[in-house]
Amino acid sequence: MYDKDLASDPQFNYVFDFKNAKVGVTEASGGRLVSANAGNFPALVKAGVSMNYAYVEPCGLVAPHIHPRAASMIIASNGTFLTGYWVENSTAPVINTLQAGDATVFPQGSVHFEFNMGCEPAVFIAARSSEDPGSYTATGFISRFPPAIVAATLGYPEGGLESFIKGLPDFPSNNVKECLLKCKKAT
Repeated sequence: MYDKDLASDPQFNYVFDFKNAKVGVTEASGGRLVSANAGNFPALVKAGVSMNYAYVEPCGLVAPHIHPRAASMIIASNGTFLTGYWVENSTAPVINTLQAGDATVFPQGSVHFEFNMGCEPAVFIAARSSEDPGSYTATGFISRFPPAIVAATLGYPEGGLESFIKGLPDFPSNNVKECLLKCKKAT
């Protein structure tokens, strides 16, 4: 379940340094997400919890994604975040705006996102109800399923699918044009 080399380091067993982490890191144009879970922080084995520290660039978008094995509670440390989740096809999405100190909950398995609406970097902290929450982006299937299935699902011509896939944004991304223009960051 976890890296045995990391487990041999006594400091690593009890302290997780989110700001200088070398493991559990996802970094792209929209920011830096750091996850402490049972796979990279031995103290969480059998603890039933995990945590993320999200440093989100101005206009940064943690695009729609899912944690199949955990509910999440996030708190905005600073900045303003637009957040939302959607549980299933027959329900309406729940959209909220979080200011510093505000929190919200995303139910287990819900598709959800976090968007830094501001022109300054912002941070949110996410607590999860599982030591192994799992994660996948809502667009992750596009590059993993057979092209014919993806093309039929999206109503996209199969022949042009490869260039479409290469054009998908990174995660977290920085491509919400309206915000980029407001913050004078658009090119």
